[in-house]
Amino acid sequence: MSYLLINHAEDGRHLSVYKTEELARNELEAQIGRKVEGPITGRHFHDDWGRCFVVEKRPDNWSAKLEQKLADAFDARECGTASHEQIKLLVQFGW
Repeated sequence: MSYLLINHAEDGRHLSVYKTEELARNELEAQIGRKVEGPITGRHFHDDWGRCFVVEKRPDNWSAKLEQKLADAFDARECGTASHEQIKLLVQFGW
């Protein structure tokens, strides 16, 4: 299992992937500047600058680059501008 840390910031969405929940927790705590108790996946956390952080589970060997490609493909499909390659990617993952 991999753990995707999503930082929703003013300048866009920033992604990072960690091999363990502990590594994801350490980075989340460093980003928000405080300790986090309990589970971290599926919850929203905010820092003092208003950024929102979310940790989600992903399959092993997931990457931030793949996550961004899928997000771009979703957006393009919603706008009716998806390329053949983007549609193929979405189909590959069952979307």
